[in-house]
Amino acid sequence: MRTWLRNHPRAITLMWAYVWLVFTLFPITDALAQPMGWRRWCALATCTLFIGAIVRSWLVYPAMPPNEYRAPAGFFATVAVICACQFAFVVFGGVQNMQMLIFAAAVIGMQLAPAQFLYGVAALVGFLAAESAWLVGRMGADRTVVTVTVIQIVIMLAMFFSLAQVFSSHRKLALANETIRQLTRITERERISADLHDIVGQSLTALSLKAQLTGKLLDKEAPNAAEQARQQLYEMQKLSQEALADVRRVVRDARRLTVAEEISAARELLKTAEIRLVVVGDPLQVDDDAERTAAHVVREAAANVVHHSVAATRCTIRTWSQGVRISDNSRVLPGPAREAPTEGGSGLAALEERVRGAGGTLRYGRTKSGWQVEAVFSSAEAHGPSAATEDTTEIHGGDWAMPTAVT
Repeated sequence: MRTWLRNHPRAITLMWAYVWLVFTLFPITDALAQPMGWRRWCALATCTLFIGAIVRSWLVYPAMPPNEYRAPAGFFATVAVICACQFAFVVFGGVQNMQMLIFAAAVIGMQLAPAQFLYGVAALVGFLAAESAWLVGRMGADRTVVTVTVIQIVIMLAMFFSLAQVFSSHRKLALANETIRQLTRITERERISADLHDIVGQSLTALSLKAQLTGKLLDKEAPNAAEQARQQLYEMQKLSQEALADVRRVVRDARRLTVAEEISAARELLKTAEIRLVVVGDPLQVDDDAERTAAHVVREAAANVVHHSVAATRCTIRTWSQGVRISDNSRVLPGPAREAPTEGGSGLAALEERVRGAGGTLRYGRTKSGWQVEAVFSSAEAHGPSAATEDTTEIHGGDWAMPTAVT
């Protein structure tokens, strides 16, 4: 459902607008109360035309007011039809149907371009003034009732316009965020291209020159030519290894992960699984390698909560300067399924090797309240928080030193 609404942004606005059509029951009731004859059929035809004009205004014209173009003439014709039908309602049903002009106020406030909004307001206020004068002077309507109704319509017009501007601001903000993401991707690609050109290009140039030199040495008949060619081949091998290491470093930096990004991704994942995420603590203060590893820990642990936890309703991610801990409240815990490495080396066993390679320690296991995974880097045991260990029933991955809750 959420995907469909995202692909059809006008659907929400249309549903919101069509709900108000229930108020057309009042003029329809007045029409049915007319004596059988041309007055009843004219009143019912007016109700049909009124509803059709409202539906057309939301279907044919933009649901939110943009700044970049003028409203077409058909838009004003549709508003004129709505106003004319409302006047007919007043004639057939009385002054209480004057409130049906709120539909015209909604169309003008929500759909009219801001550059022309004042013109729409002037036209609507002029129509209100003329209709009010006719009701008071010709129909003998209560002046107080008419005045209060006019004030209500003007207030609703301002409210609809303000609401439209909020929607427009949200659209502009979403567009700006998407532009920023695209510019970020472009900048990242340009950075990677520059790194590859500066680092790998230099190594490949050196390899090409040494290959040419090796070929010339092999063509010579000097006694030490073969030895010199062998030395050049050795240097070419060394350069190729260095170039490969440079490429891996560039790719690793391009795929740099952060704990904050993985927590954000985990929130969406857990929300889909209807598991509440609680995040507490302070940012990590570790090197880039440890940061990437901690991000992998968050990703793997969050995935385990979704795929392997039984009856978990809450997941808590705690961070401090030297570590991160992920715990859930599984009431029933499976056996070794959550501890075994998964295909592709992405399980906890492989994760433990990754953490160890980054100079940290991974601890995971069952607790009295659920399942827990913790990664501690550097000298976190000495500086990080420490928690009561009585909650731990079974822990793997070394001596357990569970930090205290970070508040």
